[in-house]
Amino acid sequence: MKNILKKQALGAYITLGAFVTTIVGLILYGITVNWGDQMQTANGGELYLIATDPIFGTITTLGVFSVIFLVLGLCIPQFKLQGIVGKVLEVVGFVFRLLAPVFLILTFVGFINGTLTGLGWTFFSNEELTINPGAVLTGQVNITGLVFILLSAIIAIVASFFKVVKDDEAPAVEEKPAE
Repeated sequence: MKNILKKQALGAYITLGAFVTTIVGLILYGITVNWGDQMQTANGGELYLIATDPIFGTITTLGVFSVIFLVLGLCIPQFKLQGIVGKVLEVVGFVFRLLAPVFLILTFVGFINGTLTGLGWTFFSNEELTINPGAVLTGQVNITGLVFILLSAIIAIVASFFKVVKDDEAPAVEEKPAE
């Protein structure tokens, strides 16, 4: 186990941070969706789209693919193979590390697209209107989830600039002094 930890580079730990923040953001998204169809905003509309709406499946699918890409981008570089297979695995691992932030950004855009109207009515509507306190709580959880998804996308972008596994250190070759 120590050998595995010793060979990890900075990119592995940053990717792990993106993984954790993505999981937290998706959990908060799930909480928001489960609360959203019961919370009425000031205009009588729903704070969030109901769970049967197609965008729910789209955001969930994008989020799950983001997690899968983060895991594959972290695991594939662990295998150091020689020859053409090694080169292909290196490229595939890099592609997964690039796809993860793209899918996280798409998840964020879908998430915010489904919540913008409800958040506007809940937090920026006329002060004389009575706002359902449950809608405010759902809105706060929603915003927190959005922040986590956006943060994980930024972390994944940063992680893609760093190596996941340290280079093998070849033993130093001593040169013989010239005679």
